[in-house]
Amino acid sequence: MRPGKLASRWGAPLKLIGCTIGLLRSQWWSNEQIAAYQRARLVDMLRHSVERVPFYADLGLAAADIESSDDLQRFPVIRKHDVQRQTERFLARGVDKSELHVSTSSGTTGEPAVTYFDDGSWLLVKFALKARRVLSDVRWPRQRVLIMSASHGHAWSSAPRFGLVSIAYMSLADPDPVEQNLAELLRFKPTIVYGFPSYLLALADAAKSQKIDLPRVPVIYTSSEVLSPAARAALGRAYGGRVIDVYGSSEFKEIAVQCKHNNYHINFESVYVETVKEHDDAPARLLVTSLVNKAMPLIRYELGDTAETVAAPCPCGRSSMQLIRVQGRLAEMLEFPDGTRVSPYVLEDVIENDPAVRYFKIAHESPWSLRIEILADAADPDAYRRNIELRLRERLPAQASLRFVALTERPRPVKRRAVSREF
Repeated sequence: MRPGKLASRWGAPLKLIGCTIGLLRSQWWSNEQIAAYQRARLVDMLRHSVERVPFYADLGLAAADIESSDDLQRFPVIRKHDVQRQTERFLARGVDKSELHVSTSSGTTGEPAVTYFDDGSWLLVKFALKARRVLSDVRWPRQRVLIMSASHGHAWSSAPRFGLVSIAYMSLADPDPVEQNLAELLRFKPTIVYGFPSYLLALADAAKSQKIDLPRVPVIYTSSEVLSPAARAALGRAYGGRVIDVYGSSEFKEIAVQCKHNNYHINFESVYVETVKEHDDAPARLLVTSLVNKAMPLIRYELGDTAETVAAPCPCGRSSMQLIRVQGRLAEMLEFPDGTRVSPYVLEDVIENDPAVRYFKIAHESPWSLRIEILADAADPDAYRRNIELRLRERLPAQASLRFVALTERPRPVKRRAVSREF
């Protein structure tokens, strides 16, 4: 085989191995090393953007004048609709879109967004960060990884085995896939499973209703939805393993991952994270800047999520900044006519802590009215409903009304929004 072909065949795997080894080391860097790395990467990305990206070039900033992290404040906050309306202007000059990697959001909060990645950034955010996570958390050699995907396609497909790893995919896009996917879960017996918390719980609920024992899954990765304490506990009981939550987005992929002490450590190698507040009592909004994607740099991108950052020692030994109080989408906050704002996750915590609940949905159906749809196993439905209503009213304005709808079966599982607004 000619050297050129050998390089072509083995180039990407070798790069992935090298990148993963680097990430396994960098996760243990000191605060000083992390700060120096982020400063250098950020300045380089800002200079590249004003020189090569039309949207940022129009700001009139000179690359030579960008010297420190403080210069980030000279860039505007951007949001999803900015990128949707001006996608081409966020692409670096000279890139060929046909050669880039595409990431499309699920669209649960509106129109899907499209982000393009170059080869190097895609290798890092799509594969190497995941490889580091698995190698850091998993201690046995033979792995069977089950990934639950929201993409359309065959309900079940098994990828070739890569050494000691077998990877299989479940599609959540096919009509009513729960029974079929439960059967495949039982057949595959994964050692690692990755999916939405609500869908993993739907599979567990289906197994319970059929009086089937789920196989023990030592590691359960969750993402794409806010993982509540009640959902975490339920997943741990159902699958018998350790639950590790991953916080990310389609625009940046994995942003922060929980360690064994359940602290969310930011992937500082790929993103720079800020928080901003309108006033002291307002929730902190997350702004994320890519440090690696030069094909489509997103700078000070507001995800729409609320959370805070903290630099605190972690018993796991990592020095990286942590995300705390992750509350999900600001757009999903319940807003009432008197100005009161309530996080839907506060209400969810009340409902899902009731052991009788198998499924629920919160709908804000009019300015003062909420509809609570619940599927539950309750001996006395009226008493059960009154108990939940009493606890919910402690967290809502006095004028708010609640309408309960008893479900007889679980709806088809999809990526779950905390609350749906219907007016």
